[in-house]
Amino acid sequence: MSDKGAMTFEGLTKLDFLVNLQTTLPPSIARLLAFAVGSFIVILWFSGVQILIYLASLQKIDRSMYEAARIDGASG
Repeated sequence: MSDKGAMTFEGLTKLDFLVNLQTTLPPSIARLLAFAVGSFIVILWFSGVQILIYLASLQKIDRSMYEAARIDGASG
């Protein structure tokens, strides 16, 4: 099955902080770090709509709900 580059981030090799870390860290740790950063970027890229829905729902919570939670003893 070909993903046609959908799960890759080509610009990752050009990020300054990763280039600096790859020159200072051992290769195995540098590869692991690059993989983690790349995975994080791909997750954010494909979950944009879900993040927007979540943020929109947080903005619609009424003040009375916060007040009721405070009265009930809810923590932050």
